Amino acid sequence: DRLKEHRNPDDLIAGIRPEHLEDAAIIDAYARIRSLVFDVTVEMVESLGADKYVYFGVDGPAAEAVQLAEVATESAVGENEFVAR
Repeated sequence: DRLKEHRNPDDLIAGIRPEHLEDAAIIDAYARIRSLVFDVTVEMVESLGADKYVYFGVDGPAAEAVQLAEVATESAVGENEFVAR
């Protein structure tokens, strides 16, 4: 709702941290109801001690911003590449 009120909603970028993503198969039913659930194909799992980082891509249009273009050029990562912890 607040996005609709923003003067230039196309100028906003929202970030999601890897630790805010969870495997829907292991969360309780109430949390699943309140959550956004989507299917992905895991491309790589990186084990870092007690943490595991899961890399996956998503279909759909990529976000476009000058800052994101600079990061993509430097990192050589695909347009719709995500990481979950």
